[in-house]
Amino acid sequence: MKKNNSTFLKSLYGSYAFGMKILGFERSISNFILSLNLEYPSDSKILDVGCGTGIIGLTLMNERPNSTLIATDLNSDLLLRTKQNAKKMGIEESRITLGMSDISQPNKAKSITNPSTFLEIDKFDIVSIGATIGYSKSQETTITTLLDMVKHNGYFINIEMNENLIGKLVSKKYCYPILPLSKMENIIKSCGFNVTSVPISTFPANLTRVCYIARKI
Repeated sequence: MKKNNSTFLKSLYGSYAFGMKILGFERSISNFILSLNLEYPSDSKILDVGCGTGIIGLTLMNERPNSTLIATDLNSDLLLRTKQNAKKMGIEESRITLGMSDISQPNKAKSITNPSTFLEIDKFDIVSIGATIGYSKSQETTITTLLDMVKHNGYFINIEMNENLIGKLVSKKYCYPILPLSKMENIIKSCGFNVTSVPISTFPANLTRVCYIARKI
């Protein structure tokens, strides 16, 4: 069973990475992030949780030349793709730290270069995530943990699966349970954030994703 599950997950991650690149999701999400015109410091500390191919965190830090990024994911192959994408974008390797982390405990991560080293997960100017919360053993706990890692006036950005027909079909394909978005929004507000639901206008991300931008007040 464990072997079959491992094979399934490897296939799942592989198809995800393929889709992000070939079908234009990376470019689509990157263009959307750039259109937001967020206000955050040049030397921002950014955490991209469940980073996948890293496009959210890398786009955010590429806009701020002195920023640093911690990118975490459960899959080491995806972390290597994040590293490759950073190189293609001309981002210095020294500004990026990659770590293995389970979405159920997003405040704990081990360095990918030294598995015995725990990363320093502290407070960040931006905590970003993209359609990963659904894999948590406790989605509400994961959300509150992520929000707790945001600095005052900092941002929580969640590019989540939407609740339309295509979003539901894709979620089913990837065995991704969607927390009702209204409930997610209420949790964010209860933790002291202003939150806005921003429709994604760029294709093809607009078919399956919606963006929640929350700022800590």
